[in-house]
Amino acid sequence: KTFRYNNSIADMAGLFIMENPEHYKKYIVTHTKVDSSQVYLLDDKVGVKDGLYQRVVEVVSKIKSVDSTATIAVIGRYNYLLNESKAALVKNKLVENVSLWSFHKSKGLEADYCILIGFSQGKLGFPNENVDQTVIEALLPTLDSYPHSEERRLLYVGLTRAKKKSYIIGDPTSPSAFISELLAPKYE
Repeated sequence: KTFRYNNSIADMAGLFIMENPEHYKKYIVTHTKVDSSQVYLLDDKVGVKDGLYQRVVEVVSKIKSVDSTATIAVIGRYNYLLNESKAALVKNKLVENVSLWSFHKSKGLEADYCILIGFSQGKLGFPNENVDQTVIEALLPTLDSYPHSEERRLLYVGLTRAKKKSYIIGDPTSPSAFISELLAPKYE
């Protein structure tokens, strides 16, 4: 049982992580129950210069307009994404109560709302599709052989940092494998 996040986040994150047959099946019971999805998939403002960071500013601004004392975390796979997000938030005077975490460093942390960024294809995408990294991973011992299993765990961690809502911002012109998967009907 968890008191951190609601049933919508638990169901979506659980369904996503359990796609890997190597994981033990476990079902999270939540203290907080909601009737509608609390995980949102947004585009990164295609065709707009710095569209991803403008979308981050837009989401943070909207959250603050509805819940002015909320804690917000922007979570990304790479530091450059977090640095650019921070610059955009500073420029728009939206840094109060906003944290910037990497997926790796977010474990054990929580915020009312989380904004997950960096979901595009390629070697700087999420999941990382760097061929060199794939070769290195092939040479190392692995816990399981499911594609992107470590990156999948990181997304699970990122999703479950949010107490109330999670926003995933993806590139619709070059969506990551995770975005394509999350668009399947089984995910709300």
